[in-house]
Amino acid sequence: PKTHDTVIATLSIKNVVVGAILPRDRSKIHQGYKAINLSLAYLATFLMPKLALIDGYIGMEGDGPIGGRPIKLGLALGGRNALTVDAATAALMGFNPRDIGYFNYLSEWGYGCIDPEKLEVVGLEDWLKYRRCFEPHSTYRHQLNWRLTPQEKREVEKELHGLLR
Repeated sequence: PKTHDTVIATLSIKNVVVGAILPRDRSKIHQGYKAINLSLAYLATFLMPKLALIDGYIGMEGDGPIGGRPIKLGLALGGRNALTVDAATAALMGFNPRDIGYFNYLSEWGYGCIDPEKLEVVGLEDWLKYRRCFEPHSTYRHQLNWRLTPQEKREVEKELHGLLR
């Protein structure tokens, strides 16, 4: 798991979704904090991984996903619901999964639970005691501004429609 400069953390859903986009088209979803979160959520409805595996032995904190520092988490997580695996990992990184925009959209749309208190983690009793507080990216406060106005949502949906043609 790594901290990220636009969506707080890089985990399984983001890796699969962005990895499926042609490099020349990736800039279309990177149109600010609001657009990228809605874009990732919409695209994930088509590309949701059926299995999520997170190698959390060593992660990255600070100005990830490239310029951060290694941090030992010492855990691996896996499951058949990528959203809940990603939410559990974000919680273990010290982040509130509700602060991650595309998690919120996907949870609202019925793709899974993101409330750490309600997640079942098999194999670790009292799993939240393993939480580490990853230092967030220097843009973290700005990344929390992902909620869209209705007009902004229409504009992002129009851009996504062009990407999905």
